[in-house]
Amino acid sequence: MNGPPVIVRGVSDVSAPHTLRLIADKVRRLSPSHRNPERFHEDKSEIERDLRRLARRVGNG
Repeated sequence: MNGPPVIVRGVSDVSAPHTLRLIADKVRRLSPSHRNPERFHEDKSEIERDLRRLARRVGNG
């Protein structure tokens, strides 16, 4: 996937919406590739990790 990786650290009320927008952008760009089919699954797993990390941070917030 193109673009910088989303790194979720301490999430505040201000940074959580920004982080969600970054993750939404990654989801929008997510698409299978006939040249590198594994990349789709790698990117999907990365998005899942980002969302779980964000949920943990917000839950502990």
